[in-house]
Amino acid sequence: VHVYFPEGFSWEDYPELSPFRSSVLWLAHKLHERRFVNADGRVYGPDDFITIKSEYAREIDPNFRHALKLLLDLDIIERDFYEPGSKSYGYRFTEVRLRHATRRRVPLCDTKLAQRIARHRKKQVTTRTDRWLHSHLLKIGLAEIDEEFLEQVGRASVVEQGGRQEDKLDCYRFVLERIGCKEHLWSTDDQGRRYSLVTNLKRELRSLLRVEGQQLQQIDIANSQLTFLALKMRSEGVECGEFFGLCERGTLYEHVAKHAKTNRSAVKKAITQCSLFSPNDAACQKSLIKRTFDRLFPEVAAYLKEAKAGLEGHSKLAKALQFAEADFIIDVVCGRLRREDKVGFVTPI
Repeated sequence: VHVYFPEGFSWEDYPELSPFRSSVLWLAHKLHERRFVNADGRVYGPDDFITIKSEYAREIDPNFRHALKLLLDLDIIERDFYEPGSKSYGYRFTEVRLRHATRRRVPLCDTKLAQRIARHRKKQVTTRTDRWLHSHLLKIGLAEIDEEFLEQVGRASVVEQGGRQEDKLDCYRFVLERIGCKEHLWSTDDQGRRYSLVTNLKRELRSLLRVEGQQLQQIDIANSQLTFLALKMRSEGVECGEFFGLCERGTLYEHVAKHAKTNRSAVKKAITQCSLFSPNDAACQKSLIKRTFDRLFPEVAAYLKEAKAGLEGHSKLAKALQFAEADFIIDVVCGRLRREDKVGFVTPI
């Protein structure tokens, strides 16, 4: 097990940390890792507070609480605020120079802690298909990484999503280095979706991935969430012929975009990221794109409105669709590929 630790930290100045050296290394590593690999899908800056749940940390490192208290008392680490039931504390290095320091990859020499980390990672890989997919990650290599290409992707990401280019590049380098070192992560969310360093890698950078020297090909289910919505409606006897046909042909977003005089990306965001997850009275339900969608597919609009009103929690339908998609991809498709054993490599993204 290796961890990332800031250069320039003087252990000699803090002899009190000696008994907790491995715990400090691991905590610093998690603060760095979670800037780039987190449930939010965000890239955080070096000055941002990074949330770590105490329960999670103590499960891996029994000394976490003692080490953290010592770091706080010595003013090496500082934290923001805690909200019961909604927000854990966020942490960062107190000194700006340590927050912005280069991270060096170092071995974690504490055998017991390394074993606990390895066991925790193994616990995330729960089913036969998960284990099969995880084993495929170890086959991944990298093409030669061109810094100019990384910078080009970073600039485009800043234009598209905002943020700082330096943070984007830090993220790209970190994730690519971890993939190159075969230090893969694996986790499953409440909707059954699987996450790894590959899913965390920006789409444009997946062109750098290689298996046995060959570039990978991507297979996608077009407008997948709405396709599973159409299947769900049909299974309940609700007719949605044109909607189903457009989903089946993979042209639904383009069809709505044409009528709303916008682009595919805007439609996808307005429907799958906003409307599906929002209550009936949310402002996004009255947007031009959503009004166009409702006019084109009144039976789907009525179904969504009724489903949201009748469910405990307006996002439950959207989450159920995500679960149905994940179940199909992982259990049905990947499960069959595993049993037939006819493919050399596959990983969900």
